[in-house]
Amino acid sequence: MRVCLLLLLSVAVLGFAPAPSPRKERRREPLPDVDGAWQFVLWERRGIRTRNVDELYEAELREGRFVLVQKGRPDDVEPFDVRLFPRQTPPAFTWSQRARVQFVGSYRLRGDELTLIFTKGASLEDRPTDFDGSQEFRIVLRRMKR
Repeated sequence: MRVCLLLLLSVAVLGFAPAPSPRKERRREPLPDVDGAWQFVLWERRGIRTRNVDELYEAELREGRFVLVQKGRPDDVEPFDVRLFPRQTPPAFTWSQRARVQFVGSYRLRGDELTLIFTKGASLEDRPTDFDGSQEFRIVLRRMKR
C-alpha cells in the first residue's frame, strides 16, 4: 500500500512539473540581394571566353529562379532553380532544372557584380572554390536594375 501511495504521489507531482521551454528558433542568415536584371560581362568554359554572350543573352534572378533570356526572343527562356548557401566558405549555390541539381558552384557578390564559378554535378563538396584558378565554368554578371 505504501508503494502504491508513493507511486501515486510521484505521478501527481510530475503532473505539475513546468513545461519544457520552447526551442530557440534558429536565426536565419538573410540571403544576399541578388535579385534583378543582369548583363553578362564574361562567360568562360575551361578558360576559353565565349564570344558575344553579352550581345545574345541577359539574365534575370528573381526569388530563387535564374532565367536565361535570349535577346530579341523574350519567349525563349531557360529557367533554373537557384539555391544559395551563404554560410558556406566561399558562399555556394546549386542550379537545378526539373527538380534535379545539375550544377554546383561558388559565388562572390561585390556591389553589383556577381561572379559564379561552377561545374556539373550534384554535390556541394565537388564545387570549385578558387576564384583565381581555371574553372569548368566562370560567369561574371553586372546588375542592370533591381
